[in-house]
Amino acid sequence: MLPSVIAAGGAIYTGARADRVLFEGTRARGVAVTQTVGPGDVRTFEVAARRVVVAGGALRTPGILARSGVHHHLLGQRLFLHPVAAMIGEFDTPIDAFSGPMQSAYSDAYNYRHNTAYGVKLEVAPTHPGVAALATPWTGRDAHADLMSDYRKCATMIAVARDYDSGSISLDDEATISYQLSAHDAGSLLEGSVGMADVLFAAGAARVRTLHNRPTTLVVERADWGERGRDVFERRIASIGMESNRQILFSAHQMGTAAMAANRSHGVVDPDGNVWGYEGLSVVDASLFPLASGVNPMLTITAMAARVAAIQGGAPLASPAVAV
Repeated sequence: MLPSVIAAGGAIYTGARADRVLFEGTRARGVAVTQTVGPGDVRTFEVAARRVVVAGGALRTPGILARSGVHHHLLGQRLFLHPVAAMIGEFDTPIDAFSGPMQSAYSDAYNYRHNTAYGVKLEVAPTHPGVAALATPWTGRDAHADLMSDYRKCATMIAVARDYDSGSISLDDEATISYQLSAHDAGSLLEGSVGMADVLFAAGAARVRTLHNRPTTLVVERADWGERGRDVFERRIASIGMESNRQILFSAHQMGTAAMAANRSHGVVDPDGNVWGYEGLSVVDASLFPLASGVNPMLTITAMAARVAAIQGGAPLASPAVAV
């Protein structure tokens, strides 16, 4: 998008912080900016615009709006993270999960728990050496080195949960996340973990290993994976549970915190992308999501941004605007 900004006569400010949106009454008129140009060289200035577009993501958009004086009881609330559990499959031949397509296949087999649309999507994931080293539970130098030495033969699967329950983020500069995995979402990840083992063994894995910290990583050999072995594994991980720090969890996507809604009591932003109660102030990022999407949200974010741009007067950058 950046070449399009330049081609349309726009400017890009690097090392710049959007301190707050500036208003005349309730109409946005620009943005106050602090820019660090070099060591000891900090400049403050204002960028004037007929429309201000906030796109700081679910983790930063609420803080920008709050610093600008926007008040709403749902600002910073309903944070969805798509919590993720992962599992490693060790094969007899190199997989080289760090090369080729980043994500080549997925399964919806575990997407619908209890006849709802809140389960997990199973996906294969790229596994770069640094990520693998970070994610592998530490039980000692030698054990960690042994696993990394066989890293080329490892494939990683992830179970991406569509979170039924949400958290929140603070509106100050710390942007502190408050999120507790709910019982429903923990159950989704547990079911997904069994599903990942099924898929990895079906693909020919010699063994699978979890990313548990407490107790230690669970390792299951292919020879032990049958109806009885699967049942033992399922009961074992259920007994460990998904409490904090039991195993390494990830967040795939951050959504919500400035939700779009048809009326002001249910959302921060109206259906046209305008912040309720203000003129010339739009939001066009994943913070608009009223619920977790349950799928990778990039195309949805892009589609919403294009829709808001069209509603606000034509193609993006058709009139002077500033994005923060």
